Amino acid sequence: MINKEVIALKQIRYGMRLADHKAPAALLPVAAPRFAGERLLPLSLSAGAAKPQATGALGRGALLYTDENGFETHLPTAGEVGETTVLQHPLYGTLSCVSLTPAELPEQPLSLHLANAKLTPQQVMTAARRAGIVDELSGTPLCEVLGAAADSRVFLVVDATEAQPFASSAFAVLRDEPTAVAEGMAMAATAIHAVGCHIAFCPVNRDMKEALAGKYAAGVLFETKRQYPVTAFADGDVPIVCIGVQATAALYAAIKADAVPAAVVVTVAGDAVETPQNVRVPIGVSVEAVLAACGVKEDAVLVAGDAVTGVRLTDTAVPVLPGMTCLLALKALPVAEAGPCIGCGNCAAACHARLLPYEIARRVENMHYERLAQLHPEDCDGCGACSCVCPAGREVMHEVLRAQETGGTVFLNWGGDALE
Repeated sequence: MINKEVIALKQIRYGMRLADHKAPAALLPVAAPRFAGERLLPLSLSAGAAKPQATGALGRGALLYTDENGFETHLPTAGEVGETTVLQHPLYGTLSCVSLTPAELPEQPLSLHLANAKLTPQQVMTAARRAGIVDELSGTPLCEVLGAAADSRVFLVVDATEAQPFASSAFAVLRDEPTAVAEGMAMAATAIHAVGCHIAFCPVNRDMKEALAGKYAAGVLFETKRQYPVTAFADGDVPIVCIGVQATAALYAAIKADAVPAAVVVTVAGDAVETPQNVRVPIGVSVEAVLAACGVKEDAVLVAGDAVTGVRLTDTAVPVLPGMTCLLALKALPVAEAGPCIGCGNCAAACHARLLPYEIARRVENMHYERLAQLHPEDCDGCGACSCVCPAGREVMHEVLRAQETGGTVFLNWGGDALE
């Protein structure tokens, strides 16, 4: 799972129209600069120490690793596979990675032979697992997301809402690859016996809405309300399961073209970027190379993710992987002086999980740890809305996650770091 360490920028408010920072990136063509040099490819996004099943000169699609659940990792770009190293990734933690020097070599297709087949649920699941498709929304294998929802009579939603103010990579894929997204959604719906399916999106201006005109059949697109976080992905109270736009398009490519995912579309934006844009980045290319291609200043404050749920990024040598769909470069990180809780209740009103964030935070701060369980901090999904609406500038969400991570019980660290 993607790490839930989060920052929150104070100027964003729940339930309001977020300041529109999606232009010009959302409406520009997806850039595809050439990236030279060595790349780092993870053998698994979940396993610890791992070794590749093959090294040397390999074509795109060559099998690199198979985990204990049969999830396969393939080479997204042809080249020379070299040494294995261990790195700390801001989204996935400790990863075993192999170096890759790109080269021109014959492709090694998956040979699923499903392009003209009348697909069964098992065939779709097999394609997702064999192709090594990762759902960018959760950072977990797409086959696991679909497997957990199979035969549960759920409604499938391809989530392209991007309610946060900067990210527009999902919209860019939605605009440029309508066949892959629409047919990939139908394939995923087949896999889980979904009762229905559609694509949820949230245009922030008329231009974005018009950019999709005529690209999808009637009823395929569902326009959500503009709020943060988005809570209604379909009409009524139907149980839903959401998957990412890029994972959906990758499923189509695996079944129709025997192709493994090769790149991630990333929004590169912020006031320290010369030209905010969506960029197609080959998997494994370093963040440093992406920033250089977009003219980002070296002293910029970097965030992997959007303004609300992003993670502060200090090492630009880490590779771009599925799930890293937005990179922010800011001239400075807004800092607010936190004051005491004034009991306004804004955080509770903003919480779509219907928690009492201020009360959870108060009990953590006052060491009333035994009273946390009844407040259910485990239901927090780290959306950051509570911190965003706090007029006192408090990082309420961090306290809720602190309570959540301990299962409702916090233990004091008497032997920890000395206070300065």
